[in-house]
Amino acid sequence: ANPGHRLTDAKFHNPHGMAINADGEIFVCNKGHFITRIHGDLVDIVSGKYNTWSPLSNGEPSESILDQPRNFAVDFEGNYFFAGGNDRTVRKLSIE
Repeated sequence: ANPGHRLTDAKFHNPHGMAINADGEIFVCNKGHFITRIHGDLVDIVSGKYNTWSPLSNGEPSESILDQPRNFAVDFEGNYFFAGGNDRTVRKLSIE
């Protein structure tokens, strides 16, 4: 994805599932192996790497390797969860 302004710079890769948190930020699962956040006019990658697939890994969100994330959810305490897709996992995501 090209992070940046949501109307002029940002690009998604097969967006699949999304959720909105209490602050109005929109999180989008991209089957191109990453998760983006839309906040105001800006889009950034919060987990995974654009169109990168290798052996899956957990850890810091920017270093994690995701396998086509499909669905995203936010609970009432502000915790973030996503379904991993092909790896058949559900992960909790820490976003600072």
